[in-house]
Order: sequence, then structure tokens, then C-alpha cells
Amino acid sequence: MFPELSISVIEDEDSRRNSKQLPGVNYHLYVNQNVRNSKNAKSHKSKLFREGFWNLTSERLFAVLDYKTSNPGKSVLHIESDVLLFPNFPFADFVELKSISWCCFNESKDVASLFYLPANSDVSWLKSELQSEFVQNSEATDMTALSKISRQNMDKVRIFPSLSSLSISQMTNPRNLNVLNNLDRLMQLESHFSGIFDPAAIGMWLCGMDPENHHGKLLLHDKTMLENGDSFVNPSALSYKLDSAGNLYFMNKESSIPIYNLHVHSKNRKILSAHWIPELKKYIEMALTPEPITRKNLGIFCSVLVQQGSPKGALRYMSGHPMVYPLAKLIGTLVRKPAGR
Repeated sequence: MFPELSISVIEDEDSRRNSKQLPGVNYHLYVNQNVRNSKNAKSHKSKLFREGFWNLTSERLFAVLDYKTSNPGKSVLHIESDVLLFPNFPFADFVELKSISWCCFNESKDVASLFYLPANSDVSWLKSELQSEFVQNSEATDMTALSKISRQNMDKVRIFPSLSSLSISQMTNPRNLNVLNNLDRLMQLESHFSGIFDPAAIGMWLCGMDPENHHGKLLLHDKTMLENGDSFVNPSALSYKLDSAGNLYFMNKESSIPIYNLHVHSKNRKILSAHWIPELKKYIEMALTPEPITRKNLGIFCSVLVQQGSPKGALRYMSGHPMVYPLAKLIGTLVRKPAGR
């Protein structure tokens, strides 16, 4: 799809050594700035999680900004590698957008699944804001940093629409107490795009959550993020349709609303491949009777176990397994319990 677009891959020295360059793709070398590991920055407390996952997701924002600095006349749309774009993705509407824009998941987390920098972007300003947040706050992730920046700079940053005015009551999560106060932000670009984007919740519901985050278990139709009010969007209340061209729609009684992308949090490679239409149809059919489904993958569990990098890390990971955690907690309590006198 989209043969008319210019595609660029940002890589560092390690990835350049270990990957094969493809014809027709532009490559940009990024020198890692190690923003979260600098002398002034407070390293995130979860730096051991998935080989420094949170530090790397923060660093990639600076990699995109570095690319934009090297290409000042270009509009840049960064797309995370687990995001599926549908054939009707409105690239032409992005060109007309004049504001830095990204997605919002809830009141404290924004998502760079789609991260747009127009040609006239103030890159130095955004870079400075991000650096300041990571230096000052050791708890900050890319998601919380982007959320803080967008809320404090609504004149400079826009949020891609994730709700439609045609079906507000159906799409909003009733357990989220802040969603109604955020409707203006979540729909401020609705008329510009005439459809919605998936920050994460729809993809997590339809295709499951990343099994690497759940000890090798793929969780489909998991209601946790809805019941605890974590998501603004309620994907369980939606009816989905995939048309013959492979475009995804949310259906209500009066209309069909385009969903231009799907954040495939599960990293399902079949969905993220040339065979995505028949694979996604299976998940849409399963969502017609949305009972929770759990699928276990021993290979993924073992892979994440190896990623821990040390016996201590592997033990820590094992102790968090739902079947092991209660016993580990009991043992920890007994060990800490002072001896009787």
C-alpha cells in the first residue's frame, strides 16, 4: 500500500550493522543521545523492564526529532511498528495539518503510535520540553511526558480524534471519570479527518495485549482496562466491520465511522503482514461474542525470561507470574517476619 509515499527508517549503529537495507527506503543514522542515562537525567525506576524498554521508547522521540531537524522542509509522520494502517488512511489530510499532533489514551498518558511533525514544527521547543521532563521526573515515560506537554501547550499540540460525535455515549468508557472533561481534546480534529484513530484500546481489545507483558499469555477481550477506568474509549461496546477493500469501520445504527489505524499491541505478525485481512477478520468475528479469551505461548514466556539478562532478573520475572506470585509473597512475608522472643 501507499507506493507514492516516501518511507524513512531511523537506525542507530547497532541496527545498521545487523539489518539489511531495502531498496526504495531512505535511511537516517541517529546517534543515541542516551537522554535517560545522562548525568543530569533521573533514570526511570523500571530501567530493567524488557531490556530498558521505557528508556528506549523515550529515546525514539529524540530520534524522530533528530530526523526532522535534518529534514526541515518535510512533514514527518512517525508510525510505531505495531500499528496497522488501513487503505483509507488519510495521508492527504495530514499534509494540511499545521500543528504537532499525537494520540491520547487517557488523562495521564498520551501515545506516540502516530506522532506528526508538520513542516513548520518548532522541533527545538519540543525537544527542550521532553528533556526537561525526563531530567526532572524519574517516573516519567514517553506517554506521561507527552501527556504533560500536550495539556500544558494546547495552543501548540493537537490530539488525533479517538472518539466520534456521532456516537459519544456508546464509545466512551463509563468507568473513566475524566473522559467527559476531555471531549474537546479528543475530538478537536474530528472535522478535519472525518474518522477516528486508535491510540491503543481498540487494538488491545480486538487483537489482544502484548503477551510479553503477561508472562506469555495473550489476553483477548480483557476488561481490566475498562473496569479500572484506564481507557477513555470503550472498545467492547463497538461493532466492527471490515469492508472488501480492507478498511475498518465502527458501526452504529445510523452510520459507519472509519477507524484509520489499529494499534496491534499483541504484535501479531500475521496482522502486521501482507495477509492481514483474513487474519483480522478472525478477530472481528471473535469479537461478536466478546468473552475473555486467554492463549498461552511458552515460547514467548521463555524468550522474555532470557531477556532478563541475569539469574536475579529471571527470578524476579518468575516471581511475578500469577501462579507464583502468591507463594513468593508469602515466602517474602515469612522471611521478613521478626523472630519471636
